[in-house]
Amino acid sequence: MIGEYLLTELLEKYNIDASKVLRKNSNILEYGEYIEIDKTLNYLINELKISLANIEKCPSIMYFNVESIKENVSFLQYQKIKFSNIETCLHVLSTDPYNLKETYEYVIKNYGLEALNKITSILKVPKSRIIEIEALNIDSTNKMINLSAAISIISIEEIEKIIEVCQKNNIEITGSVFKRTSEEIKKIIEVCQRNNIEITGSIFLRTSEEIEKIIEICKRNNIEITGSVFLKPPEEIEKIVEVCKKNNIEIIGNIFTKTAEEIEKIVEVYKRNNIEITGSIFLKKADEIEKIIEVCQRNNIEITGSVFLKTADEIQKIIEVCQRNNIEITGSIFKRTSEEIEKIVEVCQENNVEITGSIFLKTAKDLSDSIEYIKNNYGESFLKPLIITKNVKYLMKVLPYLEKLHVLDTVIGSASILTLKLEEIEERKAILDMQGIEMVNEKGKFNSIFGLSRKKYNELKRKIIGEKAFNK
Repeated sequence: MIGEYLLTELLEKYNIDASKVLRKNSNILEYGEYIEIDKTLNYLINELKISLANIEKCPSIMYFNVESIKENVSFLQYQKIKFSNIETCLHVLSTDPYNLKETYEYVIKNYGLEALNKITSILKVPKSRIIEIEALNIDSTNKMINLSAAISIISIEEIEKIIEVCQKNNIEITGSVFKRTSEEIKKIIEVCQRNNIEITGSIFLRTSEEIEKIIEICKRNNIEITGSVFLKPPEEIEKIVEVCKKNNIEIIGNIFTKTAEEIEKIVEVYKRNNIEITGSIFLKKADEIEKIIEVCQRNNIEITGSVFLKTADEIQKIIEVCQRNNIEITGSIFKRTSEEIEKIVEVCQENNVEITGSIFLKTAKDLSDSIEYIKNNYGESFLKPLIITKNVKYLMKVLPYLEKLHVLDTVIGSASILTLKLEEIEERKAILDMQGIEMVNEKGKFNSIFGLSRKKYNELKRKIIGEKAFNK
């Protein structure tokens, strides 16, 4: 046992916020001993270099035997699991070393390394509990659900009841359902049905009472009720709404991935850099946005929404790839990773295809498939950006049709026709036939009807065939 005063004094020695620790887990006062906590913190901070934030999130690690922690660390550091995942899930180190090894080996053998890296907290769970849950046959198509159920604090009996409730109500069983009891799930279903709300996994992050409050807030503020609004409790949603209204920010789904405080920081960064606030900015934290802006400004890159799909480090790698290959850096390029861009460049260079912005709307594999089909059937003269960026299944329908009409060669210099579906091309050709007009004009280009937007085309169609015939 340790008193609050002594604990605060000890934590201050390591620059740890005692209030955060006690708010997270007050059991430390009952189970912790001054000397043991001191030894553990010294090992975690000074030897393992674990961040203070990770320790504050997991106070229970502080009152576990330091020798056992060292044994677990010694074992895990020589395994395939990413140790960075352990650092953000420290409570697994407070597991009995024998149990941890047993669980690790069982999960690796039956679920694989990817599962262990995804649900690292499973290392805290005894192997016997995982086996008991497997016997319930929750979902034969998704083995991972067993691990999600195992890391919950719910008993096996209660898990059985939850499965029964979900199956009875045709609810997909995801990891989040095990955050609630079967009775609470019934209440949640009732609330959702009463308010015509789709029941998705994220809804079980909240209690039925919280869901009622969130619905009321959304209705009051004309916010679309989607799964993402349930990522935050009602009190936080109120704050988010207030911040957004104050800064004229549209309240859309991904904004609820951030706290009100984080949104304030992001807005501050954008105002300081005179950048328009768009929905995609809320995919990143304020400090990461600062880094992204810095990289873009340093390289004279236009700061658009798509750059925030990547980290600052990834953007730098993309820039280096583009500069090395003399590629103009446009918004669409940030839809791909630097490795994928390298592959796309390689595919284009191998086939003497001009590298334009539209090329990066497709993956290297998609481009390769289209190129292969075109080369085998129509020759290299058709390897133009606007042609190879079309899906191979689309090309297999449209190109033979145009070839049958003896207008295929026109596609090489007039590829915009490929923005239309086959049925649309056929219909527009029929309209030209009614007027006795050829598909290809005297300039060797497709008739302008094939370049009209759907709205403009329908207006023209009405004039040609008449309003009554158009509406039939």
